[in-house]
Amino acid sequence: MVCKTGGRGPCDARGITYKIECKCQETYNGQTSGNAYERGRGHEYDLAEQKGPLWEHFEERHGSRKQPFTFSVTGKFGNDAMLRQITEAVKIRRSKSSMNRKEEWNSVKVPHTIGPG
Repeated sequence: MVCKTGGRGPCDARGITYKIECKCQETYNGQTSGNAYERGRGHEYDLAEQKGPLWEHFEERHGSRKQPFTFSVTGKFGNDAMLRQITEAVKIRRSKSSMNRKEEWNSVKVPHTIGPG
């Protein structure tokens, strides 16, 4: 999807965060331990099956008509799953117009430590 949609970033890097942006400027922020190629294929499959967050966006905002979008890699984290997941959560929270489902907004809870007291 990176190359097919005019997005940016390495499609073969593993452990990434990514952004899908619709032509209407709404975005979907995600992360995967796999690579952009594999994750993009998953999103393409969901679109073909008319399910998932992209399809829901097209249904709600564009009358069930697929729209042009870009798929870009926004970060590479290798094997650091916690940093990748925290980065995704921060990007979702900071997004002004998000396609992410509500249950994804708080998917990663950052542990807090209590200092000596």
